[in-house]
Amino acid sequence: MNSQVVIITIDEPDIQAIGQFPIPDAILAEAITSIAQYQPRLIGLDIYRDFAVEPGHDELVRVFRQTPNLIGIEKAVSPSISPPAVLAEDDRIGFADQIFDLDGTVRRALLSIEDTDGQLKLSFPLKLASMYLAEENIVPQPLPENPDVIRFGKQVLKPFQAYDGGYVRADAGGYQVLLNYTGTQAQFSTFSLTQLLANQVPMTALQDRIVLIGSTASTVNDVLITPYTRQFTGYMAGVTVHANTVSLLLNAALEGRPLLRVWPKSVEMIWIFVWTATGAVMAGRLRRSPRMTAVAVGMGGAILLGSAYGLFLAHWWIPVIPAGMGLIMAAVTVPVVTSRQLERMILEKTTGSLLRKTYSNPAVAQIAIAYLKQSENEKIKFG
Repeated sequence: MNSQVVIITIDEPDIQAIGQFPIPDAILAEAITSIAQYQPRLIGLDIYRDFAVEPGHDELVRVFRQTPNLIGIEKAVSPSISPPAVLAEDDRIGFADQIFDLDGTVRRALLSIEDTDGQLKLSFPLKLASMYLAEENIVPQPLPENPDVIRFGKQVLKPFQAYDGGYVRADAGGYQVLLNYTGTQAQFSTFSLTQLLANQVPMTALQDRIVLIGSTASTVNDVLITPYTRQFTGYMAGVTVHANTVSLLLNAALEGRPLLRVWPKSVEMIWIFVWTATGAVMAGRLRRSPRMTAVAVGMGGAILLGSAYGLFLAHWWIPVIPAGMGLIMAAVTVPVVTSRQLERMILEKTTGSLLRKTYSNPAVAQIAIAYLKQSENEKIKFG
């Protein structure tokens, strides 16, 4: 369980108990004030608050001003959502935008972007992690030989590229890294808003930690598809994804936990070629037994998946789908191509033999040749 990040959830029972949504400013002000009494290192408010939700707006603005370790959010990518003005004045905001794969899954973390004015903006998790690490005298530094690679404590951050790890022409805008999840919400200390307001949170539970406040209620629609969605019921709340990203950055900087790494492009191409060649060899040697070919391809696929999983546990992200497609396509196409080549060779040999027979029995041979030509034309016509 991650010991540096704590989540205060606003779940369905909390909303029902309050009887109003969005959560009114007075309740948020009370929650932030309660958390501050526990002396956390940072408070992250993962709730958009670009307009007043009465009652209690003036009180919330006052709490924002009196809580210097509070960080809020904005949505930077269109359609944008403005941050709380009082937090923006002190540069105490980070953007909450996420990067989605084509299947809607969050597998990458967007850490920074440049706005239309060329100003660098940090993500909500990176802002929290950087402020936390600053108190540990850890400041991100670009490497002199490659400014895109950032020295981040005991690890380095390398930006995601459009063809990394089997991706093809992926959106690599901004500064992204592959997201190596810590786990589901169960991997973090979690308390509900009701528990917080009822003083049911232990005094040491939040001290010197990063405390995130966010909604986990399904009706709020701040839920995301992650790699855990297929293994567990339900989706993952946005605040939990942010907690994973913060955890990833802290563990990398403080403990040297590896981020997900990818092979160089040349190694990925060799990997895909090897599995494609494996499928071709299997099909070539077992072409007389389609059943055995299918079994061999199935075993090869199992070995491929097992290898990929083992490498993933060692923090390597490798192209599985392209290699698997190469294995299967080679196993399917090689027998077809070989069979057609064999038929062509037999046809040419038969035709040559008939041409030689023409001299001894011209009439019969010419009829046979005409028949073969007709058969060949029909084969071309009908496939």
